[in-house]
Amino acid sequence: VCPFYKKTTKDRHKINEICGNCHKKEIEDLLSGVHRNNLDCAYCHSNHGIKKANLDIIRPDRCSSCHNYPNIAPVRDEFRKAETILLATETYLSRYQQDIPEIYKKYSQKINLARDNMKSQRHRLLRSEISSNSNHILLLSGHIRKEVTTEIQKRKVKRLITSGIVVIIMLAITGVLYYLYQYYKWRRTLNKK
Repeated sequence: VCPFYKKTTKDRHKINEICGNCHKKEIEDLLSGVHRNNLDCAYCHSNHGIKKANLDIIRPDRCSSCHNYPNIAPVRDEFRKAETILLATETYLSRYQQDIPEIYKKYSQKINLARDNMKSQRHRLLRSEISSNSNHILLLSGHIRKEVTTEIQKRKVKRLITSGIVVIIMLAITGVLYYLYQYYKWRRTLNKK
């Protein structure tokens, strides 16, 4: 759908301007990041196919011309860690979508926000933000697991109490019926005499 697909342009600012017509947030993030003067959209996404960028783009042959690569590799690792935790948390939370919809709704919004932040950080590539968001995702994952576990425990206790009450009521009804039956038998024996 991109009208500029497969057009070749050499001017980095022109490429960003063209892509920015539709991808305003992404361009805003790129231009507020550390690569604003060095990279354009086509560097990661290609102007001959508009590919989805992935973390494999952060590698020695691409980053070593400007950076000491061992200093950059942890950025990729931090993104991978955050993505892995986020995916595992989404999977965990989706198991309880039917059983605990209020918790699912509450945290799925927070997960989406964390995912959006990560997307912005991929365009800005500010290492401190990446680490901060990765830690935030780790904490969020812990909160979700703790709250789901607590809710499950509450529901188990509630079921146990409900079952106990039902058993007590059944025993009480059985006891009353037994005594009514005994009373009825006693009255019959009295009537015979």
